[in-house]
Amino acid sequence: MSFKIGILGLAGSGKDTFAAMLVQEINDLGAMPDLIIDRYAAPLKKLTAKIFGLTLAEVEDREIKEKPKQINRDVMIDEVFHCLERVLKFNLEEMDEASHLFFEHFQSARAISPREFQQLFGTEVVRKVKRTAWRDRLQNRPRDIVVPDVRFENELCDINILIKRFENIDRPKHESEHLAWDLQFTGRVAVLDIPLFEINNRRPISLDELRAQARATAKNIIQIRQGA
Repeated sequence: MSFKIGILGLAGSGKDTFAAMLVQEINDLGAMPDLIIDRYAAPLKKLTAKIFGLTLAEVEDREIKEKPKQINRDVMIDEVFHCLERVLKFNLEEMDEASHLFFEHFQSARAISPREFQQLFGTEVVRKVKRTAWRDRLQNRPRDIVVPDVRFENELCDINILIKRFENIDRPKHESEHLAWDLQFTGRVAVLDIPLFEINNRRPISLDELRAQARATAKNIIQIRQGA
C-alpha cells in the first residue's frame, strides 16, 4: 500500500527545503527506497510555464511569479483546455462548467502575474468544478510520495507536517493559505484530528537545526509506515 506524506505551511515557510531534507533522511535510514517528491500543483506549474513563456524554475522564483506579465490570450486558452481535458480528465459536464468559470475570471486578462493566474485557475476554476481534481492525480499513484504543497483539508495525507516560520501575521486573503494559517494560529489541529508533526523553522534557526528536525521526523514516519 502506498503512503503519502503531506507538508503544509504559509508561503515562504520552507516547505520545499524541508521536503528535500526529509526524503534524504528517510533514504539514509534505509527505508521507503522508492520515496519521491511530487506536487499536487505540478500540472499547474507546467501550465503556467507554457502560458507565460517561463521555465519551471522561473515559475518558482518569488520575484518573477509576483510580477504581472503580458500573455498571449490564444496560447492561454489552448493550454488551459488541454490541461482540463487531457491532464485533469474532466468530463463534458465538468468542461462546460470550467469553461464558464474560466472566461468569467479571464475574460479581459491581458497582464497578470503567474501567482495570480495559478490562484485563480487552480482554485476559482478547477477546484470550484471538482474539489479533488489536483489531489486525485497523486493520491491514485501507487507509490510513496512526499507532497510539499498541501493547501486544503481534502489534500491532507496519511501523515502531515506543518512548517512554522512566521509569527503574528494577518490571515492571508486567498483561501489556499487559510488551512496552514488556521493550523498554526488557531489550534485547529485538535478539531481536525489528523496526524500532524510541527516543525520550527523560525529565524534564526540554522539549516543544521532544521535537518535535525527532519531526521527526527523521518524516524517517526518510518515507525508509523512500518505499522501501517
